[in-house]
Amino acid sequence: MNMRLNYSLFLVMLVTCLCFSCKRKKAGDSVSTILSNPDVAVIDIDRAEVRDKTLFSDVLGKPDVIILETKEDCVIRNIQAIDYYDGRIYILDDQSNALYVFADDGTYLRNIGQQGNGHGEYLEISDFSIDRKMGELYLWDEAKDMVLRYNLNTGNYIASAQTEREGERSFCMQ
Repeated sequence: MNMRLNYSLFLVMLVTCLCFSCKRKKAGDSVSTILSNPDVAVIDIDRAEVRDKTLFSDVLGKPDVIILETKEDCVIRNIQAIDYYDGRIYILDDQSNALYVFADDGTYLRNIGQQGNGHGEYLEISDFSIDRKMGELYLWDEAKDMVLRYNLNTGNYIASAQTEREGERSFCMQ
């Protein structure tokens, strides 16, 4: 009797979970925010043609080569991360401990932030992220476990937020 009751309760819970977890997809619903981003090219693998080989240039077109301006202020040694937004190229160099900003023609524009221990300065940056809606850039200072926020257009420091380490060291924000 007890076994039947447990089995019945299990079936009721299972059916309830299935009913609440299954909903019909509406037209225009995206599984991911990536699919609704107009800057992201989507390749539908389920409808792809079968070929012996597919080149990236078949899908993406020919790449543009951008020769970056080299000055003493922007010698890139080791690219940790790179992003492109609004006609600018953002390159995080973990050896130089700097975030460089270049125009899309390769002209060096500026660094974001500066190394130091003062207000709005970082010790060791290891990641960055661009908030495209707010027009802000976030640098992750792994040595301080701190996020520093900058204006994307001017590069000016806005604010920072300290995080709790709790014995672990984080190298990235996301």
